[in-house]
Amino acid sequence: MDSTTSFSLQDMRKLTSQLLALDRLLSPVPSHREQDLDLDTGFSGPAKSPSPNEKDQSCTVEVGELYKIVDAIPRYDLIPATLIHICKTSWQGRIYQNMYRRSDVDNVRHPTFSEVLKLLPKLDQLLETSLSDKVDAVVSSVVPFRLLDLPTEIRLQVYDHMLPRQPYLTLLNIEPRQYAIPRYDLASLRTCQQLHNELIDHFYRDQVLVMNVYNLRKYTFAFKGISPRDRLIAYRMRTETRACFKKLEIRLIDAKDPNKDRSGPLWDTTWEDFEEHKESFTEIIEAFPSLETATVSFEIQENNVRWWRGGTDDILKEVVKFLIERMPGHIQILWDFVPSSDPDLLEIIEVLHKDEPKLMDEVEKGVTEEIVKRGGTVQLGTRLIKDPIVEQDSQYRTGGRELRSLQEAQRRLSEPEAKYLASEA
Repeated sequence: MDSTTSFSLQDMRKLTSQLLALDRLLSPVPSHREQDLDLDTGFSGPAKSPSPNEKDQSCTVEVGELYKIVDAIPRYDLIPATLIHICKTSWQGRIYQNMYRRSDVDNVRHPTFSEVLKLLPKLDQLLETSLSDKVDAVVSSVVPFRLLDLPTEIRLQVYDHMLPRQPYLTLLNIEPRQYAIPRYDLASLRTCQQLHNELIDHFYRDQVLVMNVYNLRKYTFAFKGISPRDRLIAYRMRTETRACFKKLEIRLIDAKDPNKDRSGPLWDTTWEDFEEHKESFTEIIEAFPSLETATVSFEIQENNVRWWRGGTDDILKEVVKFLIERMPGHIQILWDFVPSSDPDLLEIIEVLHKDEPKLMDEVEKGVTEEIVKRGGTVQLGTRLIKDPIVEQDSQYRTGGRELRSLQEAQRRLSEPEAKYLASEA
């Protein structure tokens, strides 16, 4: 007998002994003594010698047949531990959760509860046990909490309290994270169809969808991030999920700003590597059929505070022209011409250009001209997202957290502008 066969034979005999011992321990007992049962005895630490009866029975088991049954699932050595977990959970008055577990990244995953329970009838027939009936009796003794019997209004309050939703969802993640889509992975979503639909509404209904558009200095590259890859991110969302969104905010961001608290980290792909696909932006918008409004907001960063006359207004005009041309007609575009969500930067902009034409005045003029050409009027709106673009552990915090002082802002400006700012303060 080779070493592999010997090792498998040893595993099968150990598994047989454990299942026989578990079958004996699960013999009918008074309900008040269930918590006192020590199911871990014999399943942890050094293996104990089986009783003569169990030893005789384990020797008569056809090892090949047992292996064929248990080899259908990963980590069949964990079958006893899985059954113990089901019983302990049930005795605590809780329903076990069927989920994937992995305790070791170098090993395969654990078997799920449903996979183990599915094998029990075959194991009972082979081992002449009644594990299936005994485990079913333990599980059926749990009195479920009938959440769906509660009024809908109360269930919604439960969702708000137990599963608070994010204030908004970003379609194009600032960091790739394997290009993750905004999808919640909760066991409660797999409970039943009614609960699934209610939670989808809770998490996504009237939610704000955010689209970040970067690299505005090269406006021909600004929308290259709206590539087929990002279109795929949108279309991989479930149809019922995409139909929940009614509000969109498009934030025009300078990704090359030195303050990464505002611009966020760059993607791992260079802008020049993107291929230009003019229709992808429209296709992404059309993927969300219930969209009613799109608020366009701006994040004009410190670099442009210093030399905005260098064509920045023309660049922004080209970007907003692209938006106006590509946005589907049923979506109302709202414009927020406030140049930034950073209150400190707004103060700097106000001081530096106190008596001069302001960048956003020029941008607003360009937007007005473009919309009037099409027979419309400019509809003003307010940015939906007040938070900083990226929250990091940094000395520069915005949005009500440790706002940096005007003196700190001065040090980030060039020396002539800092002197000018100090004289005006």
